[in-house]
Amino acid sequence: ISFGAEYAHPIESLFANFIPTVFGAQRCAAHPLQFAIWIVWRLLETYEGHSGYAFHDTFLYRIGLTNADDALFHDFHHSRNTGNYSPMFFDALFGTDQAWLKSRKESNG
Repeated sequence: ISFGAEYAHPIESLFANFIPTVFGAQRCAAHPLQFAIWIVWRLLETYEGHSGYAFHDTFLYRIGLTNADDALFHDFHHSRNTGNYSPMFFDALFGTDQAWLKSRKESNG
């Protein structure tokens, strides 16, 4: 169940979720509405990534309003334990997504 992604040890919640989220918003002087939208988007991304479903053939996916690839990315992270240490952006930035990219290329032919 994707809502299970919210469960974490209190120390993990503090250092991996709460501090980065609040510190980033404070550092950027985010407006409360911006912060609320950011939180909603991150929760949707988290729930969809942990859902195990990747709905690629939907209208919302075609216009960029889903995170269908996150579920595949997350499943790869748990099945291979190679790369995929953070959100896709950071893995691309630091080059830790090479095994993921190779796997996607092989599966797409």
